[in-house]
Amino acid sequence: MFAPSTLPPARQQALRQRFAALAPPPSVAGPAPAWQLVFRSSRVGPNAFALPSGDIVMTDQMVTLLQDDDAVMGVLAHELGHLQRRHMTRRIIQSSAVASVTSLVFGDISAVLSTLPALALDMKYSRDAEQEADDYAAVMLRHNGIALEHLAVVFAKLQKLDGGRLPVYFSSHPPSAERLARLREAR
Repeated sequence: MFAPSTLPPARQQALRQRFAALAPPPSVAGPAPAWQLVFRSSRVGPNAFALPSGDIVMTDQMVTLLQDDDAVMGVLAHELGHLQRRHMTRRIIQSSAVASVTSLVFGDISAVLSTLPALALDMKYSRDAEQEADDYAAVMLRHNGIALEHLAVVFAKLQKLDGGRLPVYFSSHPPSAERLARLREAR
């Protein structure tokens, strides 16, 4: 699914340095977590995600799609928000707990049926986490003097790509149109 990045090393380093120069928002509890930016090429397309290890993975395709370093900073700030709030770690713990309770409640019913409630709760939690990370990114961009319009560009471009393929309750992310509207309200 992922291959080594084809972005020139100088471009990768410039993006790393630019992001490292941004100050995390002071209103968020605690210091920003340690992070490392990793670039990969992906057959899946534009994407970025944060791992509990502190790695922020950004695909070459996301950099190419955005063509705007301030928009790239918005995506990276969003991923730093996930690290700050420990979303992935919390999600793993929550998913395990919900799956265990679901198995206890439903017993020997088909494994597929017993995982549906866990899946629905996990997707809801994920959408909430995405909104928290969006909020973190907006505060961080403002704090660093970067117009929120750059983050709006990200949502607008993702909206063109996602095309409403999944019903909201099966999606891990809020619809891009909803994220865009929420961001515009925050301005």
